[in-house]
Amino acid sequence: MNLVKSSSEFLVQSYNQIRNSCALSGRHILALCLILLLLGLVGCSYFYDLHLEGELLSGPAKTPVSGATVTLYSGTHDYGSCTTDKEGKWELTESIHDSAFRKDRDGKYRLHVNAGSSLRIRIITNKKAYIFPCPRVAIPESGSDIYAFVLTVLEVEPELQQGNVEKEIEP
Repeated sequence: MNLVKSSSEFLVQSYNQIRNSCALSGRHILALCLILLLLGLVGCSYFYDLHLEGELLSGPAKTPVSGATVTLYSGTHDYGSCTTDKEGKWELTESIHDSAFRKDRDGKYRLHVNAGSSLRIRIITNKKAYIFPCPRVAIPESGSDIYAFVLTVLEVEPELQQGNVEKEIEP
């Protein structure tokens, strides 16, 4: 069976197959082909599975942070959340509509990042929230799933000097 390369080839192929296999009139076949075309156009928008994987570390020793909540969101909509494991690792997989991607100067469609409606990652740990944009990943040429790795090192408090022990910072 040959692969159909365009909508017009699909219509011609469908028309010929229907005309040869049944006794419908030309108008009925044309109407059926138009319905098939319209159904095909509705399916032109796609969703891509975005697989985010990350590691959350803290301090100069890059200690893993466990139990933190990692959320992928846009505006007021949370797409999904997970919790970091004992090694500070986390994974999220969400379906992202193709309207979230824009054609870049290099011709690739990348995840759109702007101040208002872009996807962001929120990390909540120890009653503090850290927010940063989702990586500007590109849709692969194969059109398959999208993968990204996010390494996050939380802000580091200055270490206390031995002479300043009495002025410890309260958490």
